[in-house]
Amino acid sequence: MVHNITIRWLGLTKRELALKNARNKSKAEELNDQSSESPNAGTAFIADEKLLDIPTINEQTEKIVNVLISTLLLLSFWLIWQNMLPAFSFIDNIVLWQHLVIINGQEAIEAVTLTNLFFAGLYIFLVSIAVINFPGVMEVLIFRNLEVEAGSRYAINQLAKYILITLGFISLANELGGRWEQVQWLVAALTVGLGFGLQEIFANMVSGIILLFERPIRVGDTVTVDNISGRVMRIQMRATTIMDWDHKELEFPNNYLW
Repeated sequence: MVHNITIRWLGLTKRELALKNARNKSKAEELNDQSSESPNAGTAFIADEKLLDIPTINEQTEKIVNVLISTLLLLSFWLIWQNMLPAFSFIDNIVLWQHLVIINGQEAIEAVTLTNLFFAGLYIFLVSIAVINFPGVMEVLIFRNLEVEAGSRYAINQLAKYILITLGFISLANELGGRWEQVQWLVAALTVGLGFGLQEIFANMVSGIILLFERPIRVGDTVTVDNISGRVMRIQMRATTIMDWDHKELEFPNNYLW
């Protein structure tokens, strides 16, 4: 019943987004009719950016709903039947490896079992689904009630994806026994690496985040870089993609644009 109610609500939301699309398309056509000069192409492009990809949004939201409901059902069955079916408890007794932890200042050995591996796989699956389909969920839950430009929607979605990936990585490491005491040497090694070979990659990542936050350039903007003019198509973690007037996509490091 919950699934049917949710799908029904998504259907009503889809109609609302379609109506919003029709209004934006009508405004774009009015702008094109009112302007008779050639520079109106940029205006038409920005207007087209406001049009939503409703089939993709619908597919993403339905996939998220189906995965969440299926996961909740599986976890509910597991919690209900785990004490009644002792045969399934054997997976918690299969120790894959052990690691040292500090509890209340005392060292202790903690085992990572097959159950931990199962939940780690579940985290990877859920985070992957969430990252791929997150834009559609944001459009339905938040953006549909707000007047948000396409560039702002893209920036918010990208930053949210980075946060989801970070939270997923932390949850995965915690489930598999990755504590700060075990990974601090890795952090130290990465710090040294950033000072040498990885400094360019790190600079591009930081510049990409700055571009998304401060938005000196946005998706849909017309820019000129090294005598190459075009429109910004994507701002990713490492590089920004620009499509020139010959419809060729060129990638520029974020550090180069910042």
